[in-house]
Order: sequence, then C-alpha cells, then structure tokens
Amino acid sequence: MSSFHTRSTSRKSVLTIIYTYIPMFLLAFLGLKIAVITWLYFEIVLLAVFVLCLFLVSKTHWEIEFQGNNVTLVNTGNRQSYYIDNLTQSDLIIKQSPKQKKKNCCDVKIGKTPFGIYDVKRYSELMVYIRENIPISNFSGDVAFTCSHVLEDNKPILYVAHDEDDDWQFLCGCNHSTEDGRIIDFDEAIDLDPTIYKVINLKCGQTAVRESKESEWTLL
Repeated sequence: MSSFHTRSTSRKSVLTIIYTYIPMFLLAFLGLKIAVITWLYFEIVLLAVFVLCLFLVSKTHWEIEFQGNNVTLVNTGNRQSYYIDNLTQSDLIIKQSPKQKKKNCCDVKIGKTPFGIYDVKRYSELMVYIRENIPISNFSGDVAFTCSHVLEDNKPILYVAHDEDDDWQFLCGCNHSTEDGRIIDFDEAIDLDPTIYKVINLKCGQTAVRESKESEWTLL
C-alpha cells in the first residue's frame, strides 16, 4: 500500500471560531465584569488572551498521512489523532493560489475532519498520489462526453458542465460540430486531465470554465 506523508498547518473556519471561542470568552469577560471593578487593564489582558488563542488555533500543526484511500491526521501538539477510511476524491477540495504555486503547496479541505482547511506542501506529489490511489465516488463506470480535440489532439479541458439530465461534458472550450463529439468513461476523463477532479462536485446545471490548464476554475 503506497502512502503520502506531509506536515501541514490547519486553519479553522471563521464560523467555527465564532461558535466555539467567542461565547467562551464572552462568558469569561462577563465573569470578570461581575467579580472585579472593570479596570481597563483587565480588558486589555482579556483581549490579548483572545488574540493569542486565535493565533495558536491558526498555527496548529498536523501530520497528514495518506495510506491507500485512508488518511490519518495527528496533532503534533497534543498527539491527538483522527483516522478517516474509504476516502474518495469527492471528499477532497483542493485550492491553489498563484503564490502557493510558486511554493508547490495548496489548501486542502478533507471531509469528515475536525479542522476545516490544511496548508499542504508538495502539491504536485499529492496530485499524483490522489490520482493513483483515491477513487472517484459515484462516478466509476459512468460515461461522459468530450471532444476530439481533447481525446485525440491532447488539448486541455477548459470547460466542464454537469447537465440538468445528469450528463457530464469535458470539453476544450472551442466551438464544436457534431462530428467532434466523443463518449468516454468518466474515469478516463480524470486520467486525461487529473486537475478536473477539483470540479467533479458540480451540481446538476452548473458549469465551470478556466482560461488554461494552470488557471483556477470559475463557476458559471
């Protein structure tokens, strides 16, 4: 069983911080208000503690190890671990900014994990690992529509559509005639261009486009 191992920094979502930490600090603040005459320096200290906690949460370090289509996350601070089995590509959302491209890293959101987003290094290696080891949920055996430019001329897929009737289109973005149409397995579309798995969670009726293979997808 192959594996991919990396260290990352997790970032909790804003809503998680609001629901988890703000009520706790408000209660502590009100307790200080009741117990002690409200002096300015108490409020400053409380604010400093709050900011420090947010900073520590944003800098929580994790070790992430993929083994087959399972993933283990270990908090390097308290050694608390989480294990998720039978991971599929639909459980992963990967985004990469222009600055991250230069550093070969990316943001990864893994479904079912306690923290929302992980900064992961070695983006290119991770992409290869995902393509070779983590299955595509619900699509295996399904067919998709593409064009001769993608299938025979090796043009990049720049247009992805999930039609209202649940059909998928993976096209080059150019104008096409009926003769250009091709039918392939959904898995084959992923093999042609692994980067399209970023948009395989499109809902029926949604479309995604991009200017080049290196560009980010834009939902229409």
